[in-house]
Amino acid sequence: MFGCQPFAYAGGVEEHSSRAAIEEALGALRAGDATRAVSVLRPLADVVPADRFPWTALANAEAMLGRHDAAAAALDKRLAQAPRDVAALLQRGWLHERTGNSRAAVSFYRAAQNQAQASPGSTPPHLADMLAHSARYCARSSQDFTARLHEVTGSGLTEPMREAIDS
Repeated sequence: MFGCQPFAYAGGVEEHSSRAAIEEALGALRAGDATRAVSVLRPLADVVPADRFPWTALANAEAMLGRHDAAAAALDKRLAQAPRDVAALLQRGWLHERTGNSRAAVSFYRAAQNQAQASPGSTPPHLADMLAHSARYCARSSQDFTARLHEVTGSGLTEPMREAIDS
């Protein structure tokens, strides 16, 4: 994640101390201590260069604490750096799913699926379950939307209109 040569970040924080703090936060996150992870990572977000900061780790910790807006903001920072990051896209979709925004969830999930398909073998194996979940969620959302259209439009549709709804 970090380069080999130490250098000063804004505020005089040395790279090695930032690296040690990030490792501490990641350890806390692995141990399930999201509160500790957030308390270490948040201050570093202002001093560690954005392209070297573990935004997805901060997002995970924030989500564990139920702070979906803060998790989304961290993921948006990651996606600004790497818009094709499958893990960040999946996490963003998951957050929208949790908050009930199925349209946005489907959008992020489909983007993640497209990226995973565009680069076969590049998606980490640990994301396979989440990719499968995203596919199921998208299919279920599509079925729900189709059912809702049928409910709203009734049975008096022309054949081309029925085909449009069902496709």
